[in-house]
Formats: sequence, structure tokens, C-alpha cells
Amino acid sequence: MSHPHDPDDLSDASGDALDLFVGAIVGAIVRRASTADLSRLAAQSAPLLLPLLPEHPDAREDVQAMARMLARCVADHTPRPERRFAVLKSPRPGRNDPCDCGSGRKFKQCCLPLESGAPANPIEGMNLLPYVLDNLPRRRWAELVGSAIDPLAVDYAARAMLEGDEADRAIALLEPWFAGTAEISGRLEPLLDSLLDAYSVLARPRKKRTLIERALEHGDRIIRSSMHQRLATMAADEGDYGTAWRHFREAQRENADAASLSHLEVILLLNQGESERARERARFWIARLRRIDPVGHAGLIGLLEELVENGAEALVDMQTGLGEELDALRGLARAAPAPMAAHGFAGGSGEDLGMMVPDRELAAALDAWREVFPQVGPALTSLVIEEHPAWDVADTWLRCLRERPLLWQSFDVLDDLVLALTAVYVPGIEPLRDALLGRAETLLHLTLDPHTGKTLEWGHMANRPALRLLAQYIATDDEQPGDATLARMEWALALNPGDKHDYRTAVAAARLERREPERALEIVVRYPEDTSLCFARVLALYALGREGEALQVLRQAHALLPRIAPMLAAARPRKPALDPRWYTYGGADQAWHHRERFLGAWQTCEGALPWLRKALKALGRAG
Repeated sequence: MSHPHDPDDLSDASGDALDLFVGAIVGAIVRRASTADLSRLAAQSAPLLLPLLPEHPDAREDVQAMARMLARCVADHTPRPERRFAVLKSPRPGRNDPCDCGSGRKFKQCCLPLESGAPANPIEGMNLLPYVLDNLPRRRWAELVGSAIDPLAVDYAARAMLEGDEADRAIALLEPWFAGTAEISGRLEPLLDSLLDAYSVLARPRKKRTLIERALEHGDRIIRSSMHQRLATMAADEGDYGTAWRHFREAQRENADAASLSHLEVILLLNQGESERARERARFWIARLRRIDPVGHAGLIGLLEELVENGAEALVDMQTGLGEELDALRGLARAAPAPMAAHGFAGGSGEDLGMMVPDRELAAALDAWREVFPQVGPALTSLVIEEHPAWDVADTWLRCLRERPLLWQSFDVLDDLVLALTAVYVPGIEPLRDALLGRAETLLHLTLDPHTGKTLEWGHMANRPALRLLAQYIATDDEQPGDATLARMEWALALNPGDKHDYRTAVAAARLERREPERALEIVVRYPEDTSLCFARVLALYALGREGEALQVLRQAHALLPRIAPMLAAARPRKPALDPRWYTYGGADQAWHHRERFLGAWQTCEGALPWLRKALKALGRAG
């Protein structure tokens, strides 16, 4: 494996050359080669070092001398397995003694002048432990525990393995440090964090949880605080902020001076939408960290200052690594021209408007856009793309958007941007996303309001960006839709009666729960083929006082889907196994999903559930 170098010191070619040379020398050292053998190997490997030189030396002998000197530097910085991984400087011959490189000359006439006049040592600051591990059997890695090695060198090696997609090697390196029941010292905190990260990479949640529990039981206060902070982050990732704050307080109680608490507290507040409180706490932490160690905490202070200035937007930038690109897009969105209709329609008939067609000027701008923005779309009716290649070429399409502001009138462009944004979704990106979706909704009204009563069918590919944007806006608030979202759902049903996103179910449930059975009935009668909606029709008819019709529809619906009504009527039904990807038609899982969606509506309608239970008994006797 290769090992990272400081990019400010070495070019890629030089770094590769040094990597190969150092690897060869460290391998020989681990095999306990003599100084003379190292010198011979260095001379043989000298051609590897040519990229390190500003100009190739004229004499082969000069390159070999430099190689011998560099090999001696490597030996001086290599942790020696036979000496409990201590780093020991090699002894030097006396000035008038024979040089130990094997040349036969005196040391003062051979390698000493090279050492005395050598430029900056390229080995200085390098962690050579990864090279040692490459040449040491894994069964011996446990010897590092309790040795003279610096734990930070071990963590550096583990992090390099993780970055190189070698999490299994990182685990083999780190697990011996946490075997047994000995107390876990705070100096091992970096290693503990790296091991937990490795378990996460390889999806080993049980091992991760066991290690955290062991660290909480056997760790000192620094370790216990660190684990509570990690548990707080894990709980926040699952949306359980009550548990997250409980662990934060425990972490604070264990080690109130932990600088990482500042970042955790502010991030938790931002993720909960408490931007002003987050700014207030960030200012508090900035002042405290400056008092404690302004130099050592400079990076953290700078991060908190960024959060004070830009709030949730700064959080997005930090988590995505797209700070400059997102800032540029925000600026362009703020400076966008006022929305105006720039689309017509073609190929329509009857109530169908046909497909959207941009006007000539916008079409020309779109040709330029499609040349620079990767054209990828989600499958079928999905609203997301897991990974979007647009961010790899952001400078080109941002320039296009800047040079052609007319593109802001295009549904295709807005759809492209929203898909790219949601592919890097993290808490805090919502203001930019919602601004784009709000613009799209305004454009859609400007385009369609002159055509009231007409449909915009999903079946026309050109219509999908506009309809998908409307669906994206709905998706921001579809769990318990408010008035605006409910209106958007009903608009989407009117535009695209085929209802590719199942809004009819959400609208029927919401209208019934709001005690608006007439409006719910208007929806369900449009979809007689949707048998699961028949039970919503039953409730709407009952709420309207039409019990006879309700019983007749219930009888028909129950014959087709006999699990749904009993699931609704049960006081504490047993939850079946659920698959998040689909449900079985007529199965217990479908019945459970229906109950979750409509139970509130049945509970809201006075007498509805007792009537349903009574009706089911009657149907059972009749059956």
C-alpha cells in the first residue's frame, strides 16, 4: 500500500518515488539487515530517487551517496519491532573510522559530508509505522500494545487504512488495544474513535455497540465523555434529540473542558432548527476556547465563527465540502430575474395540454445548459438521485447559469438543481432547496393558470421536470400536510389524474381527519379501481349520515381486502413484519399501513369505530 505525504513538500511523482524507496528500506530494517546491507540496498534503489532531485546529477556515484544518506535517515526514524517499537538513532562511526556503508573509505571522507551538508530531511515528520506494518505479520501487530510506540502513530496508520478502503486491516490493528478489562486511558481516545469508525464502515453495529459499552464501563472520564458525545451524534442521526441531549449532558458532566462539546452542542441546535440559540452558544464557546488555548483551538474557533456568521448554511458547506459552489448558487438564486412564463404546449387534445415546450430563446439557452450539466434523472416516479455527478463540474454549469439568467425560467434547470441538491442532502440545505421549489411553483402557476381545467400528464416526458418539482415541494411536508401542502396535492391530482405519487390516499385521509367528508368523497370516487380507498369511502359515507351506503361499500371492500377493516377496528393489533420497499396486496402489512394512515380519521369521526366493529360482526355472521 502507498502512504500519504505532505503535498506541500512533494509532487505526486516525487511522493511515489519516496514511498517506494522508504518501503524498501523499512522492509530491510524489519528483517534486521545490517548497516552495510542497507547501504547496498540504498545504492541499488538509487534510481528511484531521481524524481526527488531538481536536476539529475551527472554522476551515478552522487545519486548512490544521496541514497545511502537517505537510508540512514529512514533507519533513524523507523520504529524497531525488536526494540518494542522504539525509534533509535543509528550509531555513527568516528570521523577517522571506516564508513559503515561498506565503501572502505573513512567516515569523514564518505557519508559524513553528505549528512553535514544535507538539505532538509524529507523523512522528518513522516510516520514510518505504516511501512513497518506492511512488513510485519498481522499476528505481531498486537505487540504494539504497551510498547514504546506513540498511540498517535498507530492512529495515523489506522486512518490511512480507512482512507484506503482497508477497514479490515484497521480493525486488526486497533482491536488488540481494547481487549480485556483494563482501564482505557484518554490517550487512546483517537484509536477508539478510529476503531468505531471502522466498525461503521464495515456495518458491524453489534461490535460498535459492545465497544462503546465497554468504553463507558472501563474508560476514564475523557473516554466516557467521548463515548457519550458519539452516542449523542448517533441519536441525533436517528432524529431522537431527547436521547441526544441526554448524552450531551452526560458528556459535559464527565469532562466539561472537552473542546469537542462546543461543536456538538451547536450542531445539535442547528439540526433542530434553533439557529439563533446555536449562534448564541457558538459565541459563548468561542470566548471560552480563546481563554483556554487560542492557538490549539484555532481551527475549532474558526469553524464556530463560520457558524455564527452563516448558521445552518455553514453547516451544509462543512458537511458537503461544497461551500464555494453552494455560496455561488445561493448568490445566483438571489439575483435571478423575476419569474415569467416561457413555455407553450404541443401535442395536446381535449383536456390534455400535451407537452411543455420552451420558447425559442429559452430552448437555445437550454441547449447550452445540457452541454455542461450532467443529464441524469431518477428512475420512474422517484424524486431523488443517490449520487449526482453535477458537483464534479460545478464551475462549468454555474458559469453557464451566470451568463444565461434566462435559464431561471426553465423547469428543466430548476429540476436539475433540486435533484443535485437533494443528492448531497444534509440538515440546513432546506432554505436554498425551498427557494428553488417556491420559484418553480410560481412559474407553474404563471404557465398553467391561463389554462384552468386542463391536465398536464406525467406521460409526456417533457412535463416531468415541472411535475417532479411540484412533487418535491409536497414531499417537504407530506407526513401531516398543512393547508398549503394539501392544496398542492389536490392541484397535482387535478393536473395529473393518473396520480403517480399516490396523493389521493393522503388527501382523503387529511380531509376525513379535518371533518370534511364531502371533499374526501370527491377524491375517492375518482378512483373506483383503488380498492384500499373503498374503506375511506365507507368512512366518508358514514360521516355524511349515509350508513346504508356505507355498509354496502364496506361489504364489497371487505370481500376484496378482508384484513383492513379488522386491523382498523382492533384496539391493539399485532404489528406485522414490514419491508420498507413494498407491501403485499391483501397482506397484513398492507392493512397495517392503511391503519397508520387512516386510524386518526376514524377516531375523529364520532361513533365510527364502534359502528365498524358492529358491522364486522354482522358481516361475520352473514358469512
